[in-house]
Amino acid sequence: MEALPTRADPHGQRAGQTLNPEQAIQLEEALRIFTQAGAKAIGREEQTGTLEVGKSADIIVLDRDLFTIPTADISNTEVLLTVFQGRPVHTAVPAQR
Repeated sequence: MEALPTRADPHGQRAGQTLNPEQAIQLEEALRIFTQAGAKAIGREEQTGTLEVGKSADIIVLDRDLFTIPTADISNTEVLLTVFQGRPVHTAVPAQR
């Protein structure tokens, strides 16, 4: 997710380098690619990809708001809860900061 807006390696193996920075996209578009567009790509946009009445409740809860942190910190984000079809399937305790 971080690499789409930054065009940099989020793991730091190529520190200071970016790949085709002119192809960077906004975080909002990156999230759309991973959710709504992903569901459409597999032909399931009527069942999932957005939070709407009648669709599968597939969501994650993160330990931070991606829109309030530097994009270079997105890769440090932890998933606290994963809900699939309305049921929790993964829970985690956030790391101590």
